[in-house]
Amino acid sequence: MLLRGLKLGERTRKHYTKEFKFKVAIAAIKGEKPLSELAAEFKVHQTLISNWKRLLMEQGAGVFDTKGQKADQDPVAVSEELVKTIGHQTIQIDWLKKSSGSPSRGEDDLAYSPWAMIGSDEKISIQEQCGLLSLSRSGYYYLPAQETELNLRLLRWIDESPF
Repeated sequence: MLLRGLKLGERTRKHYTKEFKFKVAIAAIKGEKPLSELAAEFKVHQTLISNWKRLLMEQGAGVFDTKGQKADQDPVAVSEELVKTIGHQTIQIDWLKKSSGSPSRGEDDLAYSPWAMIGSDEKISIQEQCGLLSLSRSGYYYLPAQETELNLRLLRWIDESPF
């Protein structure tokens, strides 16, 4: 069955205000009408009414606050956390600006490596620096194995052979 203006499989979800949920849950708790009548009156499914009633009885009116916000959150604590987050992001942005200023690369652009941007004397950890640059931290610590003298001689011999 297709609804007008909607494509197959596409539905719009109804969002109810916390005041409406509270009103419906209170009506269900009073028990003056059965759930089927309440569902018809408020135009919501019986399961929703049962869920809202159960939540109201368990957690009180604060249960319907939107986006998981708690009514008893301390605004000072929230603002302190936001200031801390903004300060940390400012440090990250400053580090990225400083590090992205490429060291005098000159004509040899192939020699430039993003690993050269990372340093242990910074205000942020190496793990975080690698994360900001989308590099794996193991690559920072990786040291390539050096060729042995025997391998180098064999490679030279292969290069010089007439095969």
